[in-house]
Amino acid sequence: MNENELIEQCRKQDAGAYKKLYDLYHQPLLRTAMRMLKQQQDAEDAVQTTFLKLFNNIDSFKFQSKFSTYFFKSCYKLFFLV
Repeated sequence: MNENELIEQCRKQDAGAYKKLYDLYHQPLLRTAMRMLKQQQDAEDAVQTTFLKLFNNIDSFKFQSKFSTYFFKSCYKLFFLV
């Protein structure tokens, strides 16, 4: 299943698709958060918040760019709020 298909399945509330998306992005996001925030707990909190926000707003993704671009751009915005 490609990213776009995963997003479509997430929009249908498919728990398996959410898990696959989480598994795909969790480690890269945590590494990015650690580099930016320097504190393990802050990084973990930021990652959790990012995924919650992403999953709650998955319908806002318009397929005008790669999902990874959209995802990490959203992450950077959240990290600066921590």
